[in-house]
Amino acid sequence: MVNYKKKERVLVKLKIQGLNFRYNSRLVLKDINLEVGEGEILTLLGPNGSGKTTSLAKIGNYLKKKGFSCIFAAGDSFRAASIEQLEEHGKRLDIKVIKHKYGADSAAVIFDAKKHAESKGIDVVLADTAGRSHTDRNLM
Repeated sequence: MVNYKKKERVLVKLKIQGLNFRYNSRLVLKDINLEVGEGEILTLLGPNGSGKTTSLAKIGNYLKKKGFSCIFAAGDSFRAASIEQLEEHGKRLDIKVIKHKYGADSAAVIFDAKKHAESKGIDVVLADTAGRSHTDRNLM
């Protein structure tokens, strides 16, 4: 968040209430509280199908309502229709999506989104990434 009167960055404090995560019908996270400052990174990790993309859209909606500008980075270039899902969220929320082709390097997409945000004065980049499967190795 930019404090335009003082021309300095101030701590972004997010309090998201009612954002709950379930996995296999079990409540695993409830009433999430986040504090994110300038230059810090918030990463959503989880197994396939756990709701990372939808949660990212909810965070984007929250940020817009609080007056922040944000963009989505379509870093999940692996899952079928992942880019289209994020684009649909972006269209409904009026949030721009930075994307590459399927199979692209996720880090390159996020890098481009970060550079775009810096050049346009956008406050937050929300990066979607591919899910993680417990049966695969070396994914982190």
